Amino acid sequence: MAVTMLQDWCRWMGVSARRGLLILGIPEDCDDGEFQECLEAALWPVGHFTVLGKVFREEDNATAALVELDREVDGALVPREIPGTGGPWNVVFVPGCPGEEEFLGHVFHYLEQQEEAVESAAGTLGLGLPTDCWLHSVSQAVQPWVEMVRYQRLGVFSGRDQPDPGEESFEAWLDHTSDMLRAWQGVSERERRRRLMEGLRGTALQLVHGLLAENPARTAQECLAALIQVFGDNGSQATIRVKCLSAQQQPGEPLSAFVLRLEVLLQKAIKKGALARASVDDVRLRQLLTRANLTEPLDEALRKLRMVGRPPTFLEMLGLIRESEAWEANLARSVAAQAEDEAAAQPGAQASDALAAARAAAEAEDEKLTL
Repeated sequence: MAVTMLQDWCRWMGVSARRGLLILGIPEDCDDGEFQECLEAALWPVGHFTVLGKVFREEDNATAALVELDREVDGALVPREIPGTGGPWNVVFVPGCPGEEEFLGHVFHYLEQQEEAVESAAGTLGLGLPTDCWLHSVSQAVQPWVEMVRYQRLGVFSGRDQPDPGEESFEAWLDHTSDMLRAWQGVSERERRRRLMEGLRGTALQLVHGLLAENPARTAQECLAALIQVFGDNGSQATIRVKCLSAQQQPGEPLSAFVLRLEVLLQKAIKKGALARASVDDVRLRQLLTRANLTEPLDEALRKLRMVGRPPTFLEMLGLIRESEAWEANLARSVAAQAEDEAAAQPGAQASDALAAARAAAEAEDEKLTL
């Protein structure tokens, strides 16, 4: 999310993402003088910086700014939040560590030397050892090492109402942690859990310990969801936005019921300023296409609407879903009627069983349609 935006913006501006900071949550009415003063007060440890541009984000109802440093970002010096007008502004940077490229350069130079040694030994022994095979094996072995080099520790969150010095508020910690969990896709689930717990203290750490004691197979994402439930401010923009984008149809839940449940979340997000009203139809459509079980005709219809840039409104979406559910129910009744006809042609108990099964299937579809 935020990290991707930072990388894309830096690419468009022709600057290194390793030297860029993305500042989020700046009120639209914050003037340039006040903005510059807040940045200078918070970013003085990192040295000289330049504001490259600003853009208003409808989904945040706030302005975002791109800042370039005169050196690569040092995560130990950059604050995760900047005190400013309208509340703290979130600071985003690309995960990494100082000297990473130089270190990896030494690693790969070493591997090139080892490749030459292996080829020389294989030639002396008269063995045919394809270079591609050797490089593939080595790359697999080195990948966990590279992941560790790129590893950036999370901030500290304890669950206290008033964070101690060195700790973060839950919203700032959640924003950074969500980005990092996406960046750690190539890391084992055990390591992802360890890294998550590394940034926890106090009651927050005790909660995750209890969850894993109950079920050691819980994923880091599931542990994060539990932390949101306990420590998240249900009225905060970040928490509501996460709930909207993670909502999905539950097993056995009718599609129309899921859309109604999703709409409640979307309206809450609009009310709290976490989502722009102009983008709600796009968000609703995206959630239906990615987080719900759709019939093939409905899926095809919604994708065509998305391609032409005409997302349905809530009422239009509900109408399409009702039609789809009615079509499914009619299809089920037709199948049941056909089964009844076939059952009538069968003798005795076998016909009775088939007839009962057909009627039960039809009743189940009718009940689902009325939910």
